[in-house]
Amino acid sequence: MDRMMLVTPTRIAYRGLFGTPGVRYFGAWTLYVAINTPFEASIDDGPSRSETFVAVPPYTPHLVSTPDREMAEVLVEAEAVDGCRFHDQFLATPVQRQRVAATIRAGLSRPLSSCPSEDFDLRFFGERLPARDLDSRIARAIERMKDDPAGRLTAEDCAAMTGLSFSRFTHLFSDQTQTTFRRFRAWKRARGLMPLIANPLNLLDVALNAGYADSTHFSHSIRQFYGYTPRDIFAGSRRLAIFSQP
Repeated sequence: MDRMMLVTPTRIAYRGLFGTPGVRYFGAWTLYVAINTPFEASIDDGPSRSETFVAVPPYTPHLVSTPDREMAEVLVEAEAVDGCRFHDQFLATPVQRQRVAATIRAGLSRPLSSCPSEDFDLRFFGERLPARDLDSRIARAIERMKDDPAGRLTAEDCAAMTGLSFSRFTHLFSDQTQTTFRRFRAWKRARGLMPLIANPLNLLDVALNAGYADSTHFSHSIRQFYGYTPRDIFAGSRRLAIFSQP
């Protein structure tokens, strides 16, 4: 099986090894697609069910495991898509979900190197996803964070940058993103690990490059979001072809 991952600023597509992670908690819509056999999924402490396709909303804890250790995933960042319209247009009915699953499988059956970033939605969804209409001040802060996920940008910095008081900025940020600034920033920093996993640096160097103060904080945060330790992620990413696009 070809193992490959495409990383863009607001989307990720992955096909490869998948074991039995702990609870996962991504700040993105996460679509899991079975490759060969059904997998087990439990969302937000619900019962475990056998599935071939599951869509998990952003910041929703979930457990997923598959017996054949292979899985396809597509992640779409919460701020990049109108969640209600996305659900209604792509996920509301069994027919819609089956179509999305088939499109993702087909998209991951071809080499990812041939996929320009602007074609991501067409390749994996068959059409453009409905974009989120964010307040321009919040959008500006998010762009700063995405440009440097390992940076030390604070809510105070963003408030000053947008001309808002600290309390007004944090309230507006939570209203626009449905999560806190701190949690959003923690997810962006953890997501910034993805382009680094093909790097031969040791884990401490990776942690520092990703913006973590030390390896303990790095390991705890990564496991909180991904359900795996950084060591497990790196071990499972050998021979993984990674493509990053601006």
